[in-house]
This record gives sequence, C-alpha cells and structure tokens, in this order.
Amino acid sequence: MIQNAPIPNIRSLNLLLVDDDDITNGVLAIFLKKANYNVISAFSGIEALNILEKTDIDLVLLDVIMPNMDGITTLKHIRKNLDLPVLILTSLSAKNVIEQAFLNGADDYIVKPFSPQQLLERINVLTHLIPPDGDLTTYISGDLKFIPYQHQFQIGEKTGNLSLIETRLLQHFFRNQNVMVTVKDLLMVGWSRDEKYTVQDKEMLKLAINHLREKIEPKIDHPIYLPLVTGEGYIFQPTK
Repeated sequence: MIQNAPIPNIRSLNLLLVDDDDITNGVLAIFLKKANYNVISAFSGIEALNILEKTDIDLVLLDVIMPNMDGITTLKHIRKNLDLPVLILTSLSAKNVIEQAFLNGADDYIVKPFSPQQLLERINVLTHLIPPDGDLTTYISGDLKFIPYQHQFQIGEKTGNLSLIETRLLQHFFRNQNVMVTVKDLLMVGWSRDEKYTVQDKEMLKLAINHLREKIEPKIDHPIYLPLVTGEGYIFQPTK
C-alpha cells in the first residue's frame, strides 16, 4: 500500500571531518572543499561532539584511533542524539573493529590508506539522500508503516528512526516484494559496492539487516518481515 506525501526540504551539505592527525585532516579538508562540500574539521572526539551540538551537520567522517576518546566511543555518543550518516575512517581492517563500528551505528567504512577519490565515492553514496529519484511515497505492510523520505517507521504506537543505509535497504525490499534479493543487489543498493565485494562487506550487510530487524520486527527471534533465505539473500513478504 502506498500513500503520497509532501516534498521535504533538503539543506546544503556540511561534512564534519574528525581526525586527530593534522596533516591527514588538512589534506582531506582541502580535497573535499574542492569537491564543493562545506568541511568543518575536528581533531578529537570531544571537539566533534561540541560541534555537533551547535552546527547542522549532514555527514560525519570519523577516524577510529584518537587519544582520550576513540572513534567508536565518539560514535556511541553521536548515536544517542543524532541520526545522520557516519563514515568510519580506519587503518584497522580487523573484522571485530568494523563489527563494533556497525554495531554502534556506522553506515560505512573505508580502510587507510585510501585515495581521496575513493573517499569521495563513499561520501557521494552516503550523501545521495533518499529518495534519490523523487520517490516521496509511504509504504505499508500490515502494522508496519515506512516513510523513507523521513527515515522513519511506525509499528502500532511505536515510532522510530532509520539510518540512511537502513532506509535504502527497506525501500529496496518494498520495491521488490516476494522475490529473493541477493547479497550483491543489497550491497549495491546500500553502499554501491561492485560485484567484487569482500567478506567484510557481506558481514556489514548482515549487521545492517540485523539492526533493521531489531527495529521493525515485533519478535527478533521470529522475523515476519525479513526472513533469511538459505544464506543466499533475503525476501520481503508484505502482509495485509
């Protein structure tokens, strides 16, 4: 079931770049400004949180290894009050580090060293705001009401927010009902990953689906909206 909705207002994009290394921060800021982003730099987690309290930020680029307050701890504080895309910048490619980032609300990650162009590609994906194609509809399945342009869902009296990635994924499920959606398809939808995705990318998708289930499923142990299909993909079966 689909309902029409008014056109939302979209602000210009402000990026908060959080990295304690002066050189890295400076180089990335220059590159991103040339790419027409308004860049605000922070050199610690505490400084980043102070900026977020006073400034409208559209996306956060967050380094993991920082003194006093590391990136994961900073991310936890961000997620207490804000729902905006967070891209993790890390020299640690260990599975547990990336898993901790996503468990605490990261939307994507990029492992150092990376080229400025690679970073720009990741940012462009996250700032490609939903709905990217003018889809200003509201979707309904049983007790689940999904409003993609507001990044929100409602089940009965419960209302909650969805991250950008969760919104992308759920919108794709609604558009592809009762068919199996593959891991490859979902990685392209959420993160614009090509067909040569990594094991870590697959784990990232699994975490994102689990987060989405925790929000929209009445009983996480018995999902009714997003059951797993033989490990090859997912299927969305709407209810009346």
